[in-house]
Amino acid sequence: MKRISLLKGSVFLALASILSVSCDKDFNSIGSDIVGETYFGMDKHEFTDVNSGYVKTGAVQANNLAVNSLGIYSNPAFGVSKSHFVTELQPSSYGITIGDNPVIDSVYLYVPYKSTLKNTDAAGLKTYELNEVYGGEAKFRLKVYENGYFLNDYNPNSISESQLYYSDQRLSLVEGNKLGSTASGYPSSSGSPLNNGTSSQNEAFFFDKSERYIYKTNATGQYVNSAGEVLSNSAPVSDRVVEEAFAPGMWLDLNKDYFQKKLLNGGDALHTNAATFKNSFRGLYFNVEELVAGQGALASMEFTTGKLYVKYKYTNSENKRVSKTLEYSLKGNTVNFFENEYNVPSTNDAKLYVLGGGNGTSGNGSGTVAYLDVFGVDADANGVPDQLEFIRQQNWVINEAQITFFVDRDAMGNANQVEPKRLYLYDLKNDIPLVDYNRDTSTNTFYDSLNKATYDGNLISQDAKGLKYRFRITEYVKSCVKNADSTNYRLGLSAAQNILTATNSKLKTAITSPAVDKVPVVSVMSPLGTVLHGSATDQANKKIKLEIYYTKPN
Repeated sequence: MKRISLLKGSVFLALASILSVSCDKDFNSIGSDIVGETYFGMDKHEFTDVNSGYVKTGAVQANNLAVNSLGIYSNPAFGVSKSHFVTELQPSSYGITIGDNPVIDSVYLYVPYKSTLKNTDAAGLKTYELNEVYGGEAKFRLKVYENGYFLNDYNPNSISESQLYYSDQRLSLVEGNKLGSTASGYPSSSGSPLNNGTSSQNEAFFFDKSERYIYKTNATGQYVNSAGEVLSNSAPVSDRVVEEAFAPGMWLDLNKDYFQKKLLNGGDALHTNAATFKNSFRGLYFNVEELVAGQGALASMEFTTGKLYVKYKYTNSENKRVSKTLEYSLKGNTVNFFENEYNVPSTNDAKLYVLGGGNGTSGNGSGTVAYLDVFGVDADANGVPDQLEFIRQQNWVINEAQITFFVDRDAMGNANQVEPKRLYLYDLKNDIPLVDYNRDTSTNTFYDSLNKATYDGNLISQDAKGLKYRFRITEYVKSCVKNADSTNYRLGLSAAQNILTATNSKLKTAITSPAVDKVPVVSVMSPLGTVLHGSATDQANKKIKLEIYYTKPN
């Protein structure tokens, strides 16, 4: 694995603003920078007595995440996780005019998946590969309802604070307030789901990697060919004219009668302003159910890129029927709800469980975050870890520091499963990023692994199986060595979804020992987990390893 030149990086980073330092004070870097991995002419200090453990997070704040999960995922190492989702909708504009005698032609929802275009053939047909979909094309039930629960922007008890919603509140908030369609189309708490298209959109839903098309039709809704001639029902699909093509995504046809009464029959008043619309139509609730126990698929999705479309006709001032489309973005308040059945022990010093998500409604599963004391124990109880005291006494010029975590392959098993491509190492005491994270400004639009590439944390694999995760913590170690009053020796480790997000989610119930009341939001967004070798592993060569490369002053 090639390394980015630290020499080049340091020149750029010297010009960058320093956001924060996780060992209490800022400092001036000392020592030379390193090019490559050989570290010629340097000595190495290796330390493997890093204390570690993990905690179950319980329910976590899960509203307004940048990335949400939806579906069912069975992980052989942990168990089954279900992710449900609720979102508000926002019209593309307010103050619109619906028109006279509106009649809906179609209502559909489209949310693009994360995908990569692999090939385009001579006919222009495109082949895609889906990204961040776990479980392939395994099927599950997807039921979409109107959400009848009002999602607040602010805490009613303290309007200066945003309202928090947690991962275990599905039953208490939305499940009992969902609204479905009846024979007459009116909303009812016992009504049918609104996604009433083909079985692949509801009773046997799967994450389809096919490109989607809208075909050209005439005024009466019949398919036509390139000459405008009406096609018979038996005509091949290739005779149709593609009016619009969509990359792979969630495509759901929705109940026309329901939305006719809900969105159009109310006239212009419903769309007067945001408050009126939000109070009248509170959004959509996506509920998932297993078709076969323990089976399904799950995707990480950016719902804010999706839209709901209402296509209808109305009578204009010239008494002609005119087509119009209303667009609604899946934006506003959102909540991800988890329903997990995990098999994670409460304690196990030999292993480190690092598992994203959070506690759910009916399951006993919980996400986990790990913690570690990088410099080991403080045997003489003077407030400074013994290993850090030793390093300070040496007066070394520290050039590079790395910490490596090894995957417990026995615990993860040989089954086909997906491990987190990345972990996130942070200052657990202050719930902030390490200075190495802040100083690393490397970004890449196409590959997340190249964001914060020097800081690292990417999974290193062999034969498609994870071996280890490694982080550069050079500046963190330097600051701890330099600052005598530093006390930030405990770090946190979590799964990561979108490494560029460095904010936190609150725990519904704070943990007292060790003190944890927040977790990184990247952990909440991640549906994946891994098992690492902990401090008490019986495999000495797989212990957490801190390596410090240094030179001795003349």
